[in-house]
Amino acid sequence: MINEKETKTESTTTGTEDDGDQLQTASPIEAANQAAERLEEANKVKEQLLVAEEKLQINRTLGGKADAGQEPIEKKEEESDLDYAKRALSGKMNDK
Repeated sequence: MINEKETKTESTTTGTEDDGDQLQTASPIEAANQAAERLEEANKVKEQLLVAEEKLQINRTLGGKADAGQEPIEKKEEESDLDYAKRALSGKMNDK
């Protein structure tokens, strides 16, 4: 008697049509090789995307943008004690 599992592993269809209506059949080894080729191609594309993402991150860092995409907060000028005293004596404390 033939086991159903054995017949399924012997040949599989790739789902591609070849010269008409017949489906191309491939052994498990051929199917694995095709899957490996697709993975290699996907890895090449992913590597290119990672390089582009690294360049963007470098530009953001060198451009002064924070990781969250916000501009860094600029520090306010500190007022010297002498300037504060002059402003307080002139009556312009609320005019900053």
